[in-house]
Amino acid sequence: MNGRLYSIPLHVLGVHLLAGLLCVAPAVGQDLDPGEPPALSRGEISLGAYQQGLSLSRRGAHLAARPYFEKALALCPYWPLPYLEMAVAHMMTDNDRQRIGGYLARGVQVGKDNPRAHLLYGIYLQEEKEGDRAVQQFTEALSLRPSLVDARLRLASLYLDGGQQEEGIREFTAVLGLEPDNIGALRNLALLLEQAGRLAEAEAHLLSIVRLQPGSGFHLSNLGQFYQRVGWNQKASAAIERAKRLDAIDKRKMRPLRSSPAATR
Repeated sequence: MNGRLYSIPLHVLGVHLLAGLLCVAPAVGQDLDPGEPPALSRGEISLGAYQQGLSLSRRGAHLAARPYFEKALALCPYWPLPYLEMAVAHMMTDNDRQRIGGYLARGVQVGKDNPRAHLLYGIYLQEEKEGDRAVQQFTEALSLRPSLVDARLRLASLYLDGGQQEEGIREFTAVLGLEPDNIGALRNLALLLEQAGRLAEAEAHLLSIVRLQPGSGFHLSNLGQFYQRVGWNQKASAAIERAKRLDAIDKRKMRPLRSSPAATR
């Protein structure tokens, strides 16, 4: 999952922790013994196990965390967060794709109102090359939390890869509404706008990238190539010449210093 685990800090778990405390239903195929603790006690035990597992995960002890998440699930099988953390723990240990997919699918099933569940499951489906199902999950995540930049970026990228030009323009534009300096979104949006024939808008986004990183010959070169493709030859020559000058400066900066006479004695 690209190294991003999307864990939620304990102090913002809010409603989901409350849901974890309401463990009034037994695990599948399990009958509650009359001598077992009342429902709230089961929730408290589940919450404690979850917190222990989360603490271990944050220290990188993902294998040690798994039994705690399993205990939380055994007590509260309708609480989505332990399913998500179990999936993450498997990603970081054995990378068992079947188990990861199973935990995330179950997390979405019991946590339909949890945007992180849909985001993580969408990432899993995207990595499994199930683009249409990934689009559904990212769309659902964004309907619950429109500010999820990663879900929007991934959705936009899937539209870009699938040739869905207008949808891609819409989503990359939305990303820039949240992160105006996102260079990847600026570059991909410029590409889609160029393909749509909206050349002035495409140029504006490429110029924004150059302004964000004025010392980059790479971005100037990309701008020059855009000008060449659309036949704006005078602008192309100017951008490419500036890119060459910046590259020459970079090479001079990287040139190793000559050894002093004293150092060679």
